[in-house]
Amino acid sequence: MKAQSVERVPLKFSETDLGRTDLKDSKSLCQFAGRLVSQLKKAETNHKKRLSAARNLVCTKTGAVLKRKLISSLSNCLRKAKRDAQISNNADAQKQADDDANKFDNNALKRVLKLLGLMKKKCLMKDTPESKPAQVSGVFREQLKTKIKRTKSGDLTEADKKQIAAKFNSAVEKKYHEAKNIMTKVTETTGRRQLHSRRALAAAVTVVTTWDVDTPSKAADKVDVDLGADFTSDEPELSAQPTSGSIEVTQTITPIDTNLPDGEGDSPTKNPDNDDQGIDGPQQADTGAQEVAFGATALICATTWLF
Repeated sequence: MKAQSVERVPLKFSETDLGRTDLKDSKSLCQFAGRLVSQLKKAETNHKKRLSAARNLVCTKTGAVLKRKLISSLSNCLRKAKRDAQISNNADAQKQADDDANKFDNNALKRVLKLLGLMKKKCLMKDTPESKPAQVSGVFREQLKTKIKRTKSGDLTEADKKQIAAKFNSAVEKKYHEAKNIMTKVTETTGRRQLHSRRALAAAVTVVTTWDVDTPSKAADKVDVDLGADFTSDEPELSAQPTSGSIEVTQTITPIDTNLPDGEGDSPTKNPDNDDQGIDGPQQADTGAQEVAFGATALICATTWLF
């Protein structure tokens, strides 16, 4: 912004002090308005440049990062390394995977979450190209997948499946309080062999739980599900993907109209029936000028990007 000479425009007290203006003199009023609007127009021009740069970084570029799955892919890679190390029972591999996940969570992820927080406050989201822009919500779709086996032989009943689904839903809700649209699907594992008519293998099902969140969970996260003594579980696979929605910028600021009268024409006739309305009748403040002067948007600064 400094290279483009985009600076704050100072407004002197004399330029905003209406008390120094003769309210009964149209020329004096127009001169005051002309000086004020001229300065506000300069402020508006610079403000739009700063706002455009901020929107480009926080909305457009961050939206592109989400669409390319850069955040979720890195997190999922670290989760997979951690899960594979846990299955291998290799202490060194487990330590290395845990260290990598913790470093990501304590450094890179914190900066990512800060940027995503700004995006949620400053941008809008469209679920589909045809939908109207709305508040950013549910940017990521998290998934927990595992295989459940019954400790005893026999098929799982519908009541067993509902019980398993309820336990997974409860575990996710307890771990992630901000999770929305939590759903668990329990499906039979195909190709189950039977050793003998009297020695059927323990029944197995695949459990997939999904939910929506505004930010990705930590790479070192683990969702603990209490299945009791009747079921055993494989190492759960936790992953995340961005939703199909697109990040949009907010509406543009209404431009300030600088086409003002010069006060050189005939003075307006005062209406005796409306003495309290002023020389030109009821006045309404220009909405564009108000938005720049009193609704200033803070300059967003996110100078460090990790990818």
